[in-house]
Amino acid sequence: MRVLYLHQYNTSPPFPTWRHPLLRDGPPAGGLGPSGRYDYQPPGGRGACVRVISDRRSWHPGALVAGALFQSHGCMTSMTSPLAGSFPLVSLIVPMRNEAEHIGQCLDSLINQDYPADQLEFLVIDGNSIDKSASIVQSYTANHSNIRLLSNPRKITPTALNIGVQAAHGNLIVPVSAHSVLPSDYVRQCVRCIERTGADNVGGLLITMPRGMSSEARLVQALTTHRFGVGNADYRLNASERPADTVPYGCYRQEVFERIGWFDERLVRNQDYEFNRRLLHAGGLIWRNPAIWVFYHNQGTLLGLLHQALFTGKYNPWMWYLAPYSFASRHAIPGFFVLGLMVILGLTAITVYAWAALAFIIISYYSLAIVASWQQARRHGFWMLPLLPFLFFAYHVAYGIGILWGTLLLIIRRSPVQNKSEPWPGAGRFRAWPKDADPQKQ
Repeated sequence: MRVLYLHQYNTSPPFPTWRHPLLRDGPPAGGLGPSGRYDYQPPGGRGACVRVISDRRSWHPGALVAGALFQSHGCMTSMTSPLAGSFPLVSLIVPMRNEAEHIGQCLDSLINQDYPADQLEFLVIDGNSIDKSASIVQSYTANHSNIRLLSNPRKITPTALNIGVQAAHGNLIVPVSAHSVLPSDYVRQCVRCIERTGADNVGGLLITMPRGMSSEARLVQALTTHRFGVGNADYRLNASERPADTVPYGCYRQEVFERIGWFDERLVRNQDYEFNRRLLHAGGLIWRNPAIWVFYHNQGTLLGLLHQALFTGKYNPWMWYLAPYSFASRHAIPGFFVLGLMVILGLTAITVYAWAALAFIIISYYSLAIVASWQQARRHGFWMLPLLPFLFFAYHVAYGIGILWGTLLLIIRRSPVQNKSEPWPGAGRFRAWPKDADPQKQ
């Protein structure tokens, strides 16, 4: 029997969803049993004993979310068992720019870690915020000596991460998004896992939360938490423990940066994914453990999500250009999809067969989209069902257009990554990896 521990935030009906892959069918009929426990039998799987351990309210009313996920292979995760062995110093790096809405919740989750406070340091790297973000952080530094506020004049995330890595004193380095909220055992679980596996980087699952409870925010959540929407990004979907190609907000050994370098500052987006693929390319091990998880607040509007997809898509071919080892088919599929639609639309002026091909593609796509939309509507609300198929299409097309636009800029040599000869100042080479790459040969 596996045990799932849950934080119960507001159990007033209706329940939007149970934020755990095993609990996607919703809360139990008749509510929880004595002591907040009930037995759940997932389809095709073994039973799981579910126990609610907290009734404090969340900042998202109505959400019932997993507080600690079980480890696979029958290994039970305890919320209270002490960490075996030493307590290495852990540095958590938080890039920040104009995050007044979220930075307080993020810092609260960091300082409330159940890990020795004298073995934690928090580095907040501010990219010249024009809101109250910096003053909020300064109010925390006045009461917590292990929080430092550093400046990032270039304002972009990879530079902030590199500033943090260079300033950190920890044996382990954990980049954290200012949009994220960490459970209290996050650092402890990371340390335990990295000691147990010997991996170079460990992480777990990203639990996407709506940025508020508006209809648009909930639609964004539904679009980005289904395999049809995000492909085979297992850290968003899969609860199994295994080696991985990337993990969100990983915990790195400090020597990893000495071995393979820093984050590529030419990649305003995707710098973390490139770094993880570089680590694998250099023979490192990345490990995903579902006992490690983090809440992440995604875009709050559909327009924001589409802009994010367009911008991220544009950086994919630039990442592949700088780091061919970072290519993943799931990132390229939207580009081929949009390119195929454009070619077939062009051919409709020449042959009637192109109309048949276009109809086949559209019918096939929307058949899959309707199935995915039905599944998400069951979890998040049936009012979404008429909207989701068209929003999936818009999301994929925006991502695909970004990929094609980025590729075109590469071809005409107008991409910004082609105008910078170093991945970070002083690298002395064009490629981030291998280290002896000769910039004259690129």
